[in-house]
Amino acid sequence: MYDYKNGIVTGAGSGIGKALAYQLASRGSNLALTDIDLPGVSAVAKDIERRYGVLAKPYQVNHGSRAQTARFMEEYHAEFQQLDLLCVNAGIYAKYRIEDTQLETWEKVMQVNFWGAVYLLDEALPRLIAERRGGILMTASLAGLIGISGSAAYSASKFAVVGLAESIRTELKDYDIKVCALCPGSIKTNLTRNAITREEERPAEIRFQDRFGASAEQAAKAGLEGLAKDRGLVIYPKLHALPWALKRLSPRLNEMLAMGVWSMMKRRAS
Repeated sequence: MYDYKNGIVTGAGSGIGKALAYQLASRGSNLALTDIDLPGVSAVAKDIERRYGVLAKPYQVNHGSRAQTARFMEEYHAEFQQLDLLCVNAGIYAKYRIEDTQLETWEKVMQVNFWGAVYLLDEALPRLIAERRGGILMTASLAGLIGISGSAAYSASKFAVVGLAESIRTELKDYDIKVCALCPGSIKTNLTRNAITREEERPAEIRFQDRFGASAEQAAKAGLEGLAKDRGLVIYPKLHALPWALKRLSPRLNEMLAMGVWSMMKRRAS
């Protein structure tokens, strides 16, 4: 259903990125895998080559750096030549009340989550457009469709990613390039464990994710299937589309629900 000869998966050392890498490799894709955690992504690449016999090369890249992204893409083209699939997945999470969110946190979250996507697209799109085919899967978040109280910087960055994907999807149809935004809800990944937040709040966040989080493997599968079927937006788990539907149908009711959830979160934190 989704056969790509050569592809890039960012943030492939764990979570959804890792799951994307395994699923693509199982279908014969050669992959460049990036992560800021070189030992982690190297272990993934080594295991993929052992299991599936494809080429899987690890790269240590901070995609919030334009220079590092450009250097990586130079190395990619020298090794792989052809680019068929781009999985823009690397990201970070921050959780702070708005009055406690430092400017440095805003800048870091936007730099990685939004500008990281822009830097990668700037480097990759000329090759994809020249070949007039391919796919782009952009991992956003349910927080990119519904503003999440207490996570304004993260939500803002993911709203930007959804808007970016939606905008370029229309344009890139001219070149037979598919674009899909994957918007997961709570997923069992390291995102919360590595979050920019108060240390005293981290345990509660991790417990919630461990209890209610969905499978990263299933989220990756949903994203790749959505891209193959040329869907512009995939929400996983599907049940998590209900709050978004409510927001679209009744903004006022959605706001009242958000206020109720926020009140509950404040009581839990006190």
